[in-house]
Amino acid sequence: MPPPNQPPYQAYQPYQQPGQGYGPGYAQPSFLTSMSAQDRTTLAIILEAICGLFGVMGIGWLISGRTSTGVILLVGYLVWVAVAFVLMLLTFGLFAFCFAPIHLAVVAVSTYLLYNRLKPQAPGAAPY
Repeated sequence: MPPPNQPPYQAYQPYQQPGQGYGPGYAQPSFLTSMSAQDRTTLAIILEAICGLFGVMGIGWLISGRTSTGVILLVGYLVWVAVAFVLMLLTFGLFAFCFAPIHLAVVAVSTYLLYNRLKPQAPGAAPY
């Protein structure tokens, strides 16, 4: 029996609607949520270019909130790298001379398209 003047023990936390805060012991994530829109745009473009150079495409798209495009680029580029590896084996490494320019072109095009998608539009401009 609980001592007097003490509420009964509650074994669960009541459900909170999203945006109402976090329970005890949990901190609100602050890295991307505390950044301004301009900072997130800059981060997404920089990470798309840098991660793309290392063979991980789509990270900038994922950070910018375009998850469908990001996942398609990520999975599609991993498949392309696997196919390129097989082609390099079959051509005794000669395909590497074709792969490097293709890789750089894909990174440049993806970063440019992300930049165009994220740049602010003029008021009254039609969305694309």
